[in-house]
Amino acid sequence: MQAKLIRSVARLYPIEMGKGWIASLLKDRNIPDGELVETSEGVRLRTRPDYLFKHAYLFREFEPVITAVFKRVVEPGDVCFDVGASFGFYTCLFAMRGARVFAFEPMPASFALNQEAVQLNGCGAKIKAYNSALGSEEGTTRIHTFKNLSLGHASSSALGRSDAVPHECKVTTIDDVCAEEAVDRISFIKIDVEGFEYEVLKGGQRMLSKPNAPIVHFEVNAECLLHRDLDPNKIVRLMRGYGYKEFLQVRRYGGVRKAPPKLPMLDSNYLAFKDLSRLPRVLSR
Repeated sequence: MQAKLIRSVARLYPIEMGKGWIASLLKDRNIPDGELVETSEGVRLRTRPDYLFKHAYLFREFEPVITAVFKRVVEPGDVCFDVGASFGFYTCLFAMRGARVFAFEPMPASFALNQEAVQLNGCGAKIKAYNSALGSEEGTTRIHTFKNLSLGHASSSALGRSDAVPHECKVTTIDDVCAEEAVDRISFIKIDVEGFEYEVLKGGQRMLSKPNAPIVHFEVNAECLLHRDLDPNKIVRLMRGYGYKEFLQVRRYGGVRKAPPKLPMLDSNYLAFKDLSRLPRVLSR
């Protein structure tokens, strides 16, 4: 009853600022398990008592600021890599926009949710899903989940937490997948891997060094990077070595702006461009 009451109020709230506070009123454990919701983007999901599903349940949306940016980038006929595909919102969104999608999710529980979403949305014909991570080379890696955190916090670092649970996960690379699947061009790569971004990009040297290399989204998660003694500018230097020229930062409450010359160690989302003719797809709206 409490969940439905909060939801009835939440869906009347018109702006992004303040939604986090409203969402905090609903405990994760009280999110209905298995309730079918359809987001404003048309993506259908079954909710779980996990923070990942809270905004979908309350507001019929998931990361609306990032979603708006991705909708400007992804077009019919594109080839997209969804790296850290989680419960499948972006996997399905990209496919429903007419893209061919390769989705990578190493954690079995999240991979199962991803496949459930693909089935619910009837977009499996456009998706090839891998129950594996992407990294710098083929093999395995250790990824941690946390007993007291959402599945969305799965990380290559244990974050110094006593509730970290390690999982050995399969790893492949961008370049190996493209060779196996005869993919000669990627249009867009979304990377949300809680501190493992550098390894993902390092494994795509061949594809990312091409003149027609993809637009790349990557997230800076300060906590995860700090626990791995990494700097977000190491990612920028790697990508500049591949020939990437322009970096945009996604603004917290909407839109994008030019990224600072040196990225701060603060949580944020970025887009990297090599082909500057594609910038208007993001900047013109």
